[in-house]
This record gives sequence, C-alpha cells and structure tokens, in this order.
Amino acid sequence: MLDDARHAGTLAIPLVAHLRAEAEALQSASAEAVHRGATSQDVADSVLVLQLREGLDTVEPLVATLANHLTNLAVQHEATPMPGRTLLQPGEAITFGYKAGQWLMGLTQAQARVEREADNALVLQFGGAVGTHMGLEGEGANVARALGSRLALPVPAAPWHSRRGNLAALAAAIGVLSGALAKIATDLALLSQASVAEVFEPRSEGRGSSSAMTYKRNATGCQQALTAVAPIAGLVGTMLTNIPVEHERGLHGWQGDAELFAQILSRTRAALLALEPVLAAPEIDVHRMTQALDGRDDVGEAVRLTRALLAACNR
Repeated sequence: MLDDARHAGTLAIPLVAHLRAEAEALQSASAEAVHRGATSQDVADSVLVLQLREGLDTVEPLVATLANHLTNLAVQHEATPMPGRTLLQPGEAITFGYKAGQWLMGLTQAQARVEREADNALVLQFGGAVGTHMGLEGEGANVARALGSRLALPVPAAPWHSRRGNLAALAAAIGVLSGALAKIATDLALLSQASVAEVFEPRSEGRGSSSAMTYKRNATGCQQALTAVAPIAGLVGTMLTNIPVEHERGLHGWQGDAELFAQILSRTRAALLALEPVLAAPEIDVHRMTQALDGRDDVGEAVRLTRALLAACNR
C-alpha cells in the first residue's frame, strides 16, 4: 500500500481502494458507500486530529508531574533567599521559591493554552471534494454527526480543511510550552555554573561528568531539554506558512502538517522527560545562595508573591 500511496500522492487513495475491495469480497452492499461524499484530505486531516489527540494525551501527565515538582520546590523554598539576576548580573534578593513559582506559572499557563487550542483544533474534518458535502443528497450534516460520534470528535459548523489557522495555533501553543521548558532548563544550567554553584542536577553514576575533564559536573538534563526544543520555533514557523492554502484545497503545505506535528510533540515530550529527574531532586546550596547576597536578604515581598503564584496556579 505504501508504494501505491507514493504513486497516488496520498495514502487515502489506495486505502479507500482497499476498503472497497474488502467490502466487495464480502459481497456487501456497503461497497458503493465507501468514501461517498468524502475526499482524501478528509481522511488525512481527521487522522491527524486523532493522532494529535493521542499525542497530547501523552504530554499532559508529564507536564502535571513537572508542575508537582515545581510546586514542591516553591513551597519548600518560599523563604530561601538568593540573588535575583538581571542581564546576567546579581541584583536584589528574591527567593528560590519565587523563581520556582515563576517557572510553575509559565508551565501552567502554557499547558492551559495548549488545552484551549486543542479544543479548537481537534475536531472532525469531513467535507468532500470542495467542502460542501456534495454527493450526500442533503444528508452531509447527518453523516458528519454520525462519523463524529464514531470517532469521538466534535463536529464543527463547517468543514475546515482550507482554514489551517486552528492547527497552526495549536502548534504555536505547544511551541510556547516548549519555550517554558527551555526557560527552566536555561536558568538551571546557569545556576549550576561553577562560578555560581547554587543549584545542581542530582548526582547519578556515569551522568554529568566529562570524558576529558572528570572533575566537571555538567547540566546534562538541561542540555538534553534545550537540544530537544531548539528546532521547535522553526517547525512552528513552517506551520504558520501552511495557513494560506490555495482556494478550497491547497496544492502543498498542509500535506506536511503531520510530520511537523510529530516532531513538535516528540521534541516537547523529550524535553519533559529530560527535566523530570532534574526537578524531582535538585541539589540546592542554600549557604551559597545566601552568601552571594552579601547581606541583601529582605525577601518579604518575594515570599508574598510566591504564595500568590501558587494560588494562581491552584496550588
């Protein structure tokens, strides 16, 4: 079937031919109804939506786990003073709990945005050749509702195959989520520099050392997370270029959405997995944090704001 798909330019055409042949072999009267009123893009887009739903279901619990770790850090260290840093230079005092609370807020807001955009994007696509349910003798809406029910997908007011904005918005929301992860990884990596040495990734045999400089303690999890998310902004940008399709079905662009989403989701998931052990049990040098303040340790407002951040995140 893959060879036939390459020849046809879409997997849908050989798939439909296979289904019709199966129905005819069973001498089923339904053979003539296979794919009636539909088109290849209906298949491609609805399959993409189903795949996205499944993929997002694997991301959500990982985000929840990280959010729990960040909550624990914010609560445990709400009054642990440390230098705030602006333009990479030490500034006035904050608390490590406040920093963790900001990470938590960024992560929570990003996940909420993904869920909102998923509600908009993960809907049935069923419109036929030009999106008007031709060939269904006025029963297009009823067929769409029945199909949506079978696939457990909401049915939109009208087919959306020529309106790619909701898919692009979902990709952008996942991109923002990956950015929230990159923010956490960047801060942690900087805090683990030997000249700062305030927070380190947990020790693990054979992890974080250098093959040439064994005394080093590298931020391996942060490195993995940042490497994973680095290409996502470009992938999201490509999704945005796929919005202006030509007329009622685009010649190109949308055909690559599935591959783009596969990379966006898999890279985001990789970053989540890389950061989980880091945030579960980071090594925090409270003395080093306090020492760097040189007496500037008024953190009353930082404590209040940490609690406000936790409350805003329903924590």
